Amino acid sequence: MRRAGGFTLIELLIVIVVILILLGISLPNFLKARTRALVARASQEVRTQCDALESYFIDWKVYPPDHHGNWPIESSDESGFTFLTSPIRYVPLLFRDPFGSQFTSFGPLADLSSAYYGGSGSDNAACGGRDHYGNPSLRKNARDCNHAYIVGSVGPDRKRGISGRWAFPSGDPLFQYPVRILTYSPSNGVDSVGDIYRMIGSWKSGYVRTDSYLITSSAGPPPN
Repeated sequence: MRRAGGFTLIELLIVIVVILILLGISLPNFLKARTRALVARASQEVRTQCDALESYFIDWKVYPPDHHGNWPIESSDESGFTFLTSPIRYVPLLFRDPFGSQFTSFGPLADLSSAYYGGSGSDNAACGGRDHYGNPSLRKNARDCNHAYIVGSVGPDRKRGISGRWAFPSGDPLFQYPVRILTYSPSNGVDSVGDIYRMIGSWKSGYVRTDSYLITSSAGPPPN
């Protein structure tokens, strides 16, 4: 007697198992490809913002103040990247970090896309503090004034890779450890720890360490 058309339960289970195996093989590759695309986007946008900051410095002889990644919900006075959009538009928009929010105590922000973070040397006390942005006559150029800027993405691990007590670019000479910045490297794995960042301007020797590389000259570290 011929069997009625259709599949047996065993045949269906075999098909399901094969599909699951194929998904198990292809899904990690898909996720890694997506992460690589986001890394490429973050690297390009960090570079674009640094180019804009250099143009800003040429015009104003100073870099904007710090920028908090979760501005304006947190640290509303740290809005440095907005200086690049008004009154002169150095960039077309305020870029968003594709890797989402940096660490925050605000739970609702945990899964939201934040701006890139920015650290400025130009708004430190030795350069006149933040007040000189409204009144250039208050601008100083003391010996410890270092006009510099760092632009960073939190990277695939979604955590800031900066440790130590820091006032970019010089750190805090009264603190026993220098500033340490962990650099993202795809050679350590697509989802490895570290930030995607670039630094421009000048740094004070001895207080900023990228990975195991201690910055010892105003030339700064090799470009990322």
